[in-house]
Amino acid sequence: MHFGITSNPHHDTAGIQHFFEHNLYPDFFQKYTNSKGARLTIRSDGCAGQMKSARHFRWISNFHTYDWNMGHILVWTHTESAHGKDRCDSECGRLKYILRCHEMRHTHEEPTMLQSALEQFEFLDNNHAITRRTLREKKGKGTYYRMFHWMPTKNIRPLSSLAEVHTLSGSVTMKSHFFRNCKHSLKVSVREIACLSCNQCSKHKYRQCENAGFCGYMVERDIKLKSNAREHAAETRNSERVQQEGRERARLVEPGMLVGSECNNETEPYIISIALSGPLVWAGEDGTCWMGGYRKVSINLCS
Repeated sequence: MHFGITSNPHHDTAGIQHFFEHNLYPDFFQKYTNSKGARLTIRSDGCAGQMKSARHFRWISNFHTYDWNMGHILVWTHTESAHGKDRCDSECGRLKYILRCHEMRHTHEEPTMLQSALEQFEFLDNNHAITRRTLREKKGKGTYYRMFHWMPTKNIRPLSSLAEVHTLSGSVTMKSHFFRNCKHSLKVSVREIACLSCNQCSKHKYRQCENAGFCGYMVERDIKLKSNAREHAAETRNSERVQQEGRERARLVEPGMLVGSECNNETEPYIISIALSGPLVWAGEDGTCWMGGYRKVSINLCS
């Protein structure tokens, strides 16, 4: 079982997306599995602020476009609406109990207090990755190995950097418990109840489900951005690859060139300017302006 630990107090879909891209896939799937092209079925609770938010549905619909996903088809299923529990809650509760017991042993001679989330991560990773009972004693059931992932707070993008999305059409958000990537951006396949065990659904033939009368039929819903504009506007500015390509392109600028730039201001997203000099490195203090933020390490053009 995998655990993402961070000191970031905002438990939202931005943190979940970061965990998949920067922890779960590079640290596990790409290292230890050969599951290219497989279907990845996720079971989670139905918290409206995390896995049942419109931004999260958009991420599911675009999952097939990411170059790190190993060709997986994502199927996301939920427990009861609002904030039902799933099987990882008992494990999370166990870890909290372990941490409390450890801190209760604190004395001045042998301090055991854990002052930060990073210290908690290091303690769990070093001492509780493997459960006390063996897999044989567990009869092949339950959790045997825990894999902990550290997520630095500053590495997780703020939720506001994800484009704002309308709730799915058809009033299906709260009453539906099955969302599947259908390899079509800005569309997601939805059904009321997740059936994964009948003869057809176990073969991923969800439209031929034997329990469709009870679980509901598969329908497709559109995902519409509130901006009605650029789909990847906010994501582009936070992409390391795009930023690196921008820095390399900036080095080619010469005086007199016309330069097209994307700004942080959504009301004036683009600007065209004339370069009066070549690339310069900002040497002053960090700050912001109407075009966005600037830092000492960033290359700026005099224009």
